[in-house]
Amino acid sequence: KCRCVQFLLFFACSFSPTFTDAFLGLLLRQVVNEQIHSEARIASAAYAASFLARASFVPLPAVLPPLQQLLLWADQYQTDATARAGGGGAQLDVALHGVFYAVMQGALYLLCYKHAALLAPEAAEAREATGALVGRLIGGALNPLKFCQEAVLIEFERLGLVPACTAIVAANEGTAVGSRDCRGGQNRLDDFFPFDPLLLKVSSGYVQPL
Repeated sequence: KCRCVQFLLFFACSFSPTFTDAFLGLLLRQVVNEQIHSEARIASAAYAASFLARASFVPLPAVLPPLQQLLLWADQYQTDATARAGGGGAQLDVALHGVFYAVMQGALYLLCYKHAALLAPEAAEAREATGALVGRLIGGALNPLKFCQEAVLIEFERLGLVPACTAIVAANEGTAVGSRDCRGGQNRLDDFFPFDPLLLKVSSGYVQPL
């Protein structure tokens, strides 16, 4: 539950794009690795999204490929999960689909932070492609908006990157999910983003400019 040690990694990555690439590469490999525990995969998704959202030393062209990789994985996952469910509809359950929901929450969180950069004329193609992919994902059978933390959801809806978002949010008010997942735990997603502001006053002097 530490909220400070990870900033050593954040600070170290600022010295070289090679360090950033290595860190993100590790996180993305863990997200898609079905051989490791889902909690580690969920944490990796949160770390990747939070790092890309907060690190001013990572330019938009370096943010887009990992974002695209996460979204394409999520798209394939939802397609496969829907196919496995047949005509019965996919089960809205964090124990079953927690990595997918973490990836989607992280992607929306990241898009909230990079929305202004995506509005630049040179980012028009990326903005259109990303918006179309996200639109397909949030309108899918696994209904990721139902599990996003409220602050992320409100901000993403306000930005209007995906026009259908408002209608999905409204429809979700009448969509019930079980309070407990299939393993008996709380059927909700952790909202921890590890690179939210560092509160230690002395240490933050090293991190805040980055």
